[in-house]
Amino acid sequence: MFKLYFKKILCVLVVMSFFITLLFTASCGDKSETKTNDGKNNQATEDKSGDGENPEQAEDLKDVVKDNLGEFDFGGYTYRILAREGWRLDEEEQIGEVLNDAIYRRNRNVEERFNFKMKEIWFDTYDVAPATRNSLMSADNSYDIMLIRGPTAYEYASEGMLRPMTDLPYIDLSKPYWDEWLTAQFTIANKVFFAAGAYDIQNYGASAMLFNKPLAQNLGIGDIYSIVRDGEWTFDKFAEFGKMAMKDLNGDGVITDADQHAFLGVTRGVQPAFWIAGGAKTISFDEDNMPYLSALEERFINVWFKMVDILVTDGVWFHDVKDPNDHSPENHAFLDGIFRDGRSLFIRGGVGSAKDFRDMDIDFGIIPYPKYDVQQENYYSQLGWIEPVSIPIYADDDNVEMTSVILEALACEAQRLVIPVYMETILKRKFTRDAESEEMIDIVWANRVFDWGDCIWVHHLRDGLFSKIYQRSSDTLISELEKVEPKLQKDVDKTVDAFLELN
Repeated sequence: MFKLYFKKILCVLVVMSFFITLLFTASCGDKSETKTNDGKNNQATEDKSGDGENPEQAEDLKDVVKDNLGEFDFGGYTYRILAREGWRLDEEEQIGEVLNDAIYRRNRNVEERFNFKMKEIWFDTYDVAPATRNSLMSADNSYDIMLIRGPTAYEYASEGMLRPMTDLPYIDLSKPYWDEWLTAQFTIANKVFFAAGAYDIQNYGASAMLFNKPLAQNLGIGDIYSIVRDGEWTFDKFAEFGKMAMKDLNGDGVITDADQHAFLGVTRGVQPAFWIAGGAKTISFDEDNMPYLSALEERFINVWFKMVDILVTDGVWFHDVKDPNDHSPENHAFLDGIFRDGRSLFIRGGVGSAKDFRDMDIDFGIIPYPKYDVQQENYYSQLGWIEPVSIPIYADDDNVEMTSVILEALACEAQRLVIPVYMETILKRKFTRDAESEEMIDIVWANRVFDWGDCIWVHHLRDGLFSKIYQRSSDTLISELEKVEPKLQKDVDKTVDAFLELN
């Protein structure tokens, strides 16, 4: 059912943009709900005031959406949130930056409404897992919620150390500030431990490409935006343009970082972005919501063969030849520098990556990754990572009730204050340079796909098998998948069995 509805969203975004705008300026004080025909909240609005909220529209539409929470008083309770720096729910002060200040206002509004105070406790990336596990194992009641890296969160859930979202009595996942489509992709064995809410703007990120507009014009490749709109932006078209872009500038007969390139990106980002864009997944779910290895199916095999032929065999992809799997800031800066210099037609990124090039002199645009072929109906975008809100198993019923109220209110208030700022003011107005890129962001965002082999069982697939064989002949794929399948299946079976045993 989700897939059927999902295919309609692109038309809704283009033809009904006015109504989408109304949806995301909705207040949290209403007696009815507004959703698109696929049940998802396409959160975009027109920001007239400069701070992400249009006061006149908010006043006119304050009765459109309501969280239905009623009256609660938490007596000044200090609500403790474990998070890592860079993936947080709170901002401690207003600094005159629209997104920061919108998050600040959202949180202070909810605190005042229910009489509590947020306190975030931050850890470095590699300290989060030990801190969370120690707290959960000792049941020390140190935190009310935890933001845990995806693979670790599912590990803890399968071990019975987290409470499912379905335990939270005041969470209404049918509301438009919860993303039903994405939450369904997070669900395993019909157990909903994690949900995608509007309070976490990371759920609105997705893979995209940036392209050099003057270089595209000089190559005579035409209007890329029109090609995307017409459904003709495919792997073949990408390869055609890429081959036109590659040029040995210094004439030494070798393509290096000193030359002109077609496409830039690091291995762990490029490969899953392409296979997902081609309508394939490494892990799929059957009708009983049970995961299985779908990388051995015909669709994935065909997408992989074509992806490798274009990126590797034809040399359309350029990366750090010393360590193509390096995801370090230094490697990203190395590739970004080539794009800044105007020596690449495309670069791998996300819908928010344009912020990294705001001061770039050369004009650029944003487009989705290409489809496998013209028969593929939609453009699909990789949702590359999650750090979902997790509820410790030691939370008692009173604490769970409080958490459900707070998360529901934060999600609703985020829809009104934060998402319009993020989608319209930040992504579209501050980071993009043309109206067409704004339209492309809607396309990218509407078609987000979460692949468990890219985000959860990542050590087996994305960072394991695929990072090792990307330079080899594509005919090794099946044999390599057959080698890794027993180990992966063992982990899958262990996880599924654990979830099935959970009450």
